[in-house]
Amino acid sequence: MPVTFRILPRHALVHVRYDGIARIAETERAMASCAIHPEFRPGFRHLVDMSRVTGHEADYPAMMALQARLAEWLVRPAQGPFLICLAPTQVAQAAAWMVTKSWEGLAEGACL
Repeated sequence: MPVTFRILPRHALVHVRYDGIARIAETERAMASCAIHPEFRPGFRHLVDMSRVTGHEADYPAMMALQARLAEWLVRPAQGPFLICLAPTQVAQAAAWMVTKSWEGLAEGACL
């Protein structure tokens, strides 16, 4: 699967890595698994490594709907920055931009 996660509970961190094309359905499945993982707690920060992204699904309404669901599963109210994206290429930056724009209005200070 092109999106994987690793929970680092001692650091209250989830490391998410994309490989290949970032797809919304795969992201939702991975984050649903993360949300029910025994080591995960709402409020953990997410470090999203997009350095291996070769493309992304550009369905902005579907991304907005996904981020609204993720906000319910993963974020505590007023927790501050929640998501950091590592996006060293133009392709990765385009994907990261879509993600960060979709968080606007859902959680104050959700992305860095």
